[in-house]
Amino acid sequence: MTNLITTDVLFAADHFIMVTTIETIYSPDHRDIENAAWERLADEYGVNWVNMTKPFVNKVSIEVVPGTSADGVNK
Repeated sequence: MTNLITTDVLFAADHFIMVTTIETIYSPDHRDIENAAWERLADEYGVNWVNMTKPFVNKVSIEVVPGTSADGVNK
């Protein structure tokens, strides 16, 4: 059984914040979740937009949405 989680990923830069919600398999490595979020943003806005935006991001926050299957997983 796969352990799918719904996760909000917030990307913050000096002058903007982006938030996306993804459903993915739980991984203790937050880079996997961050990369999945970037892929979703690329699907929505295009690869060029992501490549232009990504260098400005200086903080990434990952939060499991309450009530999902991994809600009790320790981060």
